[in-house]
Amino acid sequence: MVSGLGDSLRPVTAPGRPALVRTPISGLWLTATSPRVIDAPVLDTSPDHDRWLAAMDDQAEPMAGRLGLEGRLETEVLQGEAVEVHDLHGDWAFVTCPEQPSHKNPRGYPGYLRADHLDLDGADDAVVVTDRAPTTGATSVDRAAFLDAVRAHVGVTYLWAGLSPLGLDSSGLVHLPLRGLGVLFPRDCSDQARQCAPIDPADVAPGDLLFFARPGAEPDHVGIVSAPGRMLHAPQAGRVVEEDVPPDLVETLAGAGRISALE
Repeated sequence: MVSGLGDSLRPVTAPGRPALVRTPISGLWLTATSPRVIDAPVLDTSPDHDRWLAAMDDQAEPMAGRLGLEGRLETEVLQGEAVEVHDLHGDWAFVTCPEQPSHKNPRGYPGYLRADHLDLDGADDAVVVTDRAPTTGATSVDRAAFLDAVRAHVGVTYLWAGLSPLGLDSSGLVHLPLRGLGVLFPRDCSDQARQCAPIDPADVAPGDLLFFARPGAEPDHVGIVSAPGRMLHAPQAGRVVEEDVPPDLVETLAGAGRISALE
């Protein structure tokens, strides 16, 4: 059993018990003590994602709302997604998420889910990806299909760690459409940059990725090139948009990358 509720980054190398996410969306938290009082609607047995977003948007102080999720919410998992349960402790399950590759754990994104958001009895035959480093595999996807899948999310509101049509962050806007097209690709921006083949930003084509970072830091924002000088992205204060690369982001451009599965 889990020895504590504060360390989601401990190494996990052995397979866990397979389970399937039974709720439409469930939050994967850094620790079991990470959620705030305002996050209660998504911790219910039947989580209410819409009520949660509305409550956060009613906060006068941004850090009391959506932006305060940084350092608390790691990602989201979706209904039917297979996870590996490594520990159960009260209302919480420590899991890894093989469909969301991450440098944080070789078995997939680690973190804490509400145990009652999982079907622990109906996943014996679930296909759980294991022992696989972040990779796009052999899947080939047409660039136009990828861009169409990204554009389908234009207008979706920004949500730190969001991974659904109800809210997305910049790396989620890359990961979710690729997953829908059958491509296994890292969840976080910095991992996405490491996975891509680096290219000169002057040589990008539609479907390539632009990475942005503060000086000396890893990339913390990503955009999908849609045309010369234009990209699709999820700005932190706003909604998914297709626009000319904003001047403030041009100043922080750290590199560009090509997804090997795109053709």
